[in-house]
Amino acid sequence: MRARRRSGRNHAARKIRGLENIEDELRRIEVRQGPEAVEQIRDTAQGLYEGLVGASVHELRSVVTAMKTNVENLERCREDEIPAMTRRIIPRLTDRLSYMERLLSDMKEFTTNISRARASEPVADLVAEALEIVRSELTGSKRNADPVDVRLDLPAELIVHCSRMPMVVVLRNLLKNAIESFMIGESDFEPGVVEVAAFSEGEEVCITIRDQGMGMSPQELENVLRLIPGSSSKGRHGTGFGLPIACRHIRAHGGTVDIASQEDDGTLVTIRLPKGGTRRT
Repeated sequence: MRARRRSGRNHAARKIRGLENIEDELRRIEVRQGPEAVEQIRDTAQGLYEGLVGASVHELRSVVTAMKTNVENLERCREDEIPAMTRRIIPRLTDRLSYMERLLSDMKEFTTNISRARASEPVADLVAEALEIVRSELTGSKRNADPVDVRLDLPAELIVHCSRMPMVVVLRNLLKNAIESFMIGESDFEPGVVEVAAFSEGEEVCITIRDQGMGMSPQELENVLRLIPGSSSKGRHGTGFGLPIACRHIRAHGGTVDIASQEDDGTLVTIRLPKGGTRRT
């Protein structure tokens, strides 16, 4: 109990410090740019906040509604029906709880401050680690993505200047989206190819992830590019936060991301990141 209270107090203190830092930054902007600029920033931030909260509440409400319906069905059962109904409902509740855990985890990742620590990381190593995580997650959720062939063209000498784990999260989210674009059911995948390539471009390293899967509608793509999480097109497996998290992390690293997508015709994601130094030993 005491540990829980300490944890709660520490979380509240961090939140207050974060808000105070934001207010300090707004005051500095007001000195440099004037009150109108600060007001515009506040309005923009409020709009983004409302979009994020609205999307999150919608997703959480849909999960809670489904769980409530299942519990109500169980409560209405006759005593002799309870065992059979329980066997049907418990997997549904477990599935909804698992989805809620993923959603809350993605929401936390989306709002967590990104580390400013940077190091020289081989692109091939980052992709390999991200791909291993994706495959492990798919196996853990009893989904067989073997029909999807992931082809890599990643020269060993290509190094990027980044914070390792946030960049692995970026690649994990993008690779997972690309593989899941070939889903044809809750656990089945149609045959397909995901191509991951990297090449040097001036002072940057360019990484591309291409698939010919389900793609995105213009509205979905617009929301992604505006960093607005929303409903996923992948049923109960997607939370809608994956691409916005990836975009946010890439931009925090001084990089850029371009997403071209057509519904039913696939997606091409192009990432550009600052080059790193020599390979770490």
